[in-house]
Amino acid sequence: MNASMGLASETLFLKGPSSTITAGEGAGLFAAAYACMLAADKDRADAIVAVGADELGKIPFYMYLLEEHKYVPAEGAACIILGGTETGRRRPVAEVEGIGIAGPKLLARAITTSLKGTGPEEVDAVFYSHYGNAKMEELYNHTFSKIWGDSLTTVPLINITGHMGYAEASGSLFALLLALEAGKKGFSIKGFNPENGSRINKVLIVSDSYTSGSCSLLLDTGNDQEKGYKKGLLSYA
Repeated sequence: MNASMGLASETLFLKGPSSTITAGEGAGLFAAAYACMLAADKDRADAIVAVGADELGKIPFYMYLLEEHKYVPAEGAACIILGGTETGRRRPVAEVEGIGIAGPKLLARAITTSLKGTGPEEVDAVFYSHYGNAKMEELYNHTFSKIWGDSLTTVPLINITGHMGYAEASGSLFALLLALEAGKKGFSIKGFNPENGSRINKVLIVSDSYTSGSCSLLLDTGNDQEKGYKKGLLSYA
């Protein structure tokens, strides 16, 4: 069903085809990954918009009470724009270096696919959001331990859900936006301090819906944007 994105396109006079991804948790990150794949074809469009949105209803509250979630339900919307350097409309803030998509509870495979030739030790930080129940905590902790092993304590793991509440579709896209801000402004995160010149360059944004699929994006938020067009360049207002 494409009703939500179709209505947004009609209201905002957006041109071109639109798609709605209903993957549950992490749908916003899946939308960004799908947009990256489309943006890799430079003849397809000058710019592609990826959106994650949630409208809070009664069901999330019932689920929150029944499953003893750690975080309260939330709603919101986040948006990014993808396109090639030739668009010239916005200054790119990051380059997508890798995309990984796998089945549910296969987050480790998605992360490994997105890393490709990049070693886990090169990742400066990991951003994510999730339900906060015991199953999800165990899944993420097991996955991160499997990828980084004994060096896991040196990798900042930023779960934004504790700050904004649990937003099913938009939460992972908010995590992506926070990663971009951290790279752009050099936020101080566990030793990353812009005053001493250290910056967050390579970041992972990950999500596992536990029922629909797993997704991982590897971004390079460094200042060198002359490395050529890969999966897509991210920009946002």
